[in-house]
Amino acid sequence: MCRYHYLLDMKDEIEDELDNLVELRYEVVYSNRYFVCQQHYRQKRDARWRTYLSEDKEEGVSGVEFLQHFRVTSDAFMYLSLAVENDAVFEGRNHCGPCHGPPSLHLLVLLKYIGSHGSEASASKIGHLLGISKGTVYGYLNRAISAVLNLKADTVFWPDAEEHQEICGQIECKFGFPNCVGFVDGTLIPLAFKPGLNGEDYFSRKCGYALNVLITCDDLARVCDIMLGWPGSVHDNCIWTNSSLFNNKETFFTK
Repeated sequence: MCRYHYLLDMKDEIEDELDNLVELRYEVVYSNRYFVCQQHYRQKRDARWRTYLSEDKEEGVSGVEFLQHFRVTSDAFMYLSLAVENDAVFEGRNHCGPCHGPPSLHLLVLLKYIGSHGSEASASKIGHLLGISKGTVYGYLNRAISAVLNLKADTVFWPDAEEHQEICGQIECKFGFPNCVGFVDGTLIPLAFKPGLNGEDYFSRKCGYALNVLITCDDLARVCDIMLGWPGSVHDNCIWTNSSLFNNKETFFTK
């Protein structure tokens, strides 16, 4: 027991009871991972997220602040919220767990996540901002993604022959281009980290890791076709020559 006496500056004649007490305390400390007990904090759901949707100027947030947080205008958000509110993914229990919050809260989580970078997109920060527990953030996120993707067939589609003629006429009237049914351009979606598989292929001309997406839209900026999933180093023309629009001209373009 001399080592305990030395550490605690005790004299050798200390009683055996104190030696036993020191040994017991040593075993307690040695058997625990932390010297201080960790307190588990669980954030409770509150109505903090409602302030972002409130029309009351005193209780709600301004349109500028809403746009800064969620990267869309409040009007565009309400339109999207109405479009997904009846989706089956928000009813009862599904693969993402039980659904408690309304569709509008799910969309706020999704928009905040995809509009943030780095640690700002963490579950703890999104949960704190909207007043939900961080453990439920990814469930909200997955349900919102499923609901938005279910809108694709009704929102992203190629115009038919009659719409072709209408779009061509509008573009020629506005910009002077005859027989033009749309505009094609590529955009880079930045990645927070280098992908583990063939990561160097994703290094783009803007000196960062990204995905390259080729988007086709009409004169009103309505998206008609999307080609996504290509590495950031791939040129727009390479994506175009591999697209279904380029390889199936007779299907998509009228003479």
